[in-house]
Amino acid sequence: MSTSIDDLARRVREERRRRGWSQSDLATEAGVYTGTVLNFETRQSDRHDHNLRRSILSALGLTDEDPADQDPGEDA
Repeated sequence: MSTSIDDLARRVREERRRRGWSQSDLATEAGVYTGTVLNFETRQSDRHDHNLRRSILSALGLTDEDPADQDPGEDA
């Protein structure tokens, strides 16, 4: 099951901060503009753009799936 857009934006922001990355750092890693990351995190952009979502999530090693939906045996 896919994560809600608000939850996804929150997870991206939290993971970026956990890594000590600025929005500019994430933008560089994802190959997008810094403003794109800002808009993604503040839900001011169309995060339905599959390529944008994939680029940002991939840069952080995240998926579009809610961790609560994963089978506990998957990480074992």
